[in-house]
Amino acid sequence: MAVECDRSVSDPVSSGLVRDEAVMRRLAEGDVAALDEILREHWLAIVAYATSFVCDRELGEDIAQETILRLWGNRELWQPMSTLRSYLYRIARNLSLNEQERSRVRVRSKQRLAHGWAMPATPIEELQRKELRLAIEAAVDQLPERRREVFLLGRLHGMSYEEIGQVMGITTQTVANQMSAALATLRVSLAAHR
Repeated sequence: MAVECDRSVSDPVSSGLVRDEAVMRRLAEGDVAALDEILREHWLAIVAYATSFVCDRELGEDIAQETILRLWGNRELWQPMSTLRSYLYRIARNLSLNEQERSRVRVRSKQRLAHGWAMPATPIEELQRKELRLAIEAAVDQLPERRREVFLLGRLHGMSYEEIGQVMGITTQTVANQMSAALATLRVSLAAHR
């Protein structure tokens, strides 16, 4: 015995597309009531979806609002290739991803500023840095050989006084005396660059 199927029941996706097309046609004509319908049906879900990306309810609401504004702004361009719901989610997703990237950039900028990595130097600042670096190099080159070696091992290579003494075969006190003398000489030589 064959079972009769009711073929009058339509596919839910197809009926959703038909309903979406009707709402979007009204929206394209500037019908604000159509926008109200869309808001009633999708607002809370879009806010929740956006909030899941950005972990901030207020920011999620801002993204949802921008999603609706984009829908309104592009209402005449909408093509029924997918449901209105998936279209709204795609807009919200892209906006949320953009916000995540902006947030990462803000965090990196704050970290750079916290570590003294301010804005890129101006050409004048770069020139001043170069002049200072050259002046330091020239002043270090003018130090007596033993002082220069102590200074370079300590400041450039990060060695302790004990390590410098071991490398040079001198006492730690001699290293301290040579470093003190080197720093005093460099202060005088570089006084004009302060």
